[in-house]
Amino acid sequence: MKGKKKPAPMHPERVLQFGDGVFLRGFVDWMLHHMNEQGLFRGQAVVVQPFAEGSADEINEQNGMYTLLHRGICDGRTVDEAELIGSIRRAINPYSDYKAFLHCALNPDLRFIVSDTSPEGIVFTEDDHFTDFPPSSFPAKLTVFLYKRFKAYHGKASKTFVILPCEQIDRNGDVLKQTVLRYARKWHLEQEFVWWIGHNEFVNTVADRLVTGYPQDEIKELTHRIGYVDHLINTAEPFHQWIIETANPRLPAELPLAQAGLNAVWTNQLTPYHTRKVRILDGMQTILTLTAFLCGKQTMKQGMDDSLLAAFVHKAISEEIIPSLDPELAASEATKAYADLVPERLANPLLQRQLHRLVNHAVAQFRRSVLPSLLEFRKRHQYPPALLCFSLAALILLYKGTALDNERLAARRATEVFIVEEETDHVATFRDFWSAYEGTPASACQLVSRVLKHEPFWGMSLANTDGLAAQISTSLVLMINKGIPEALWLALQGKPAIAEA
Repeated sequence: MKGKKKPAPMHPERVLQFGDGVFLRGFVDWMLHHMNEQGLFRGQAVVVQPFAEGSADEINEQNGMYTLLHRGICDGRTVDEAELIGSIRRAINPYSDYKAFLHCALNPDLRFIVSDTSPEGIVFTEDDHFTDFPPSSFPAKLTVFLYKRFKAYHGKASKTFVILPCEQIDRNGDVLKQTVLRYARKWHLEQEFVWWIGHNEFVNTVADRLVTGYPQDEIKELTHRIGYVDHLINTAEPFHQWIIETANPRLPAELPLAQAGLNAVWTNQLTPYHTRKVRILDGMQTILTLTAFLCGKQTMKQGMDDSLLAAFVHKAISEEIIPSLDPELAASEATKAYADLVPERLANPLLQRQLHRLVNHAVAQFRRSVLPSLLEFRKRHQYPPALLCFSLAALILLYKGTALDNERLAARRATEVFIVEEETDHVATFRDFWSAYEGTPASACQLVSRVLKHEPFWGMSLANTDGLAAQISTSLVLMINKGIPEALWLALQGKPAIAEA
């Protein structure tokens, strides 16, 4: 960081952070900073780079400091503020200095572990071994780290951790604990260590904030505005909420988030919060991203500025997603207030959220955030939800990729599909499915049926869900033959009949 030399106050390393990405820097690290600024926490984070390639060197070059831009609408006013964050003490790349990573386990001040390491969430990797230097997955690294701590302090319960994963999966703390225990047993570590793991508090959380990262297109003017060069400048919306499930009455005092004025909710029942966030915010983001990308939009804001797509968002929330929730949750004022905020958050004029980045992991995102609403709606109402089915048709069309050649189709951006390496199997599977498509409604229905039947996509076969294949194939044919806008208009009118295709 050039031109801004004032260092952050030095505090003990009380937080081990698995993840060097923009989300944790725009969420947890920002919260730590605010607690420190008010003298409530007095602790900094040591960041562990989760993959061989990362930003540990850049973090250290800037002494852990970076600028966070808060941008958006808050209480009816436009917010565009820059804040210098100093809650990171240092960063470690365990792939180049594994010993430094393990040495952190000896730190008596270390109390909290946070993480956000992968879009897939928390995974077990069979090929990880205790003697790897380091193991590849985050849970495997964590298991080795906990074992080092266990040995250093002879299994003392007073040297355990509060572990707060931010991965966007249901009951992330429970999943992480079970994954760590699985590694401990796979590696035949002593039973005393397995018992000690149970004394650590693995906390389920829901981390809710839109963080968009480095504002590449504006960096010259922003550098001039803030007065220094910052290679880690980050961008986030004003809204933030951290839901933390615990039965430990002492934890809110140990981590005084609410006392610092932050939107932290301590609860003994996380499920309603998780369901609301995943189904409404994440679900709407997923279906809007798919449809807007195919319409040729480049940012989320452009999608929400389109009246047709905006109508799609509002109707999908009110008529399909909320009615698919548990009746008590759907009827609550908190759910209504949360849902009312979603269109404004997605349309944030100051967050340039690029759609080509958001369509990555499209199948996994749809499965996690949209499919539960789709299936629950179908179960309750005995017919498939037209707009959620439309979004699944858009996903199928997205993966058609360069085979797309219909000039009338507004979805020319489908020829520019950005697929990350983790989805290469999906690309090959969709290519195989599309190769049999003959341009007829019947072959579209066969294509959709194959997609629905493919269990690796959905974790189950959807082939026997009555009416689903017909509804999706109807939308798919309309998209191809009439273009996305007209097909979407028909879906909004409730008129997508297969005969019209």
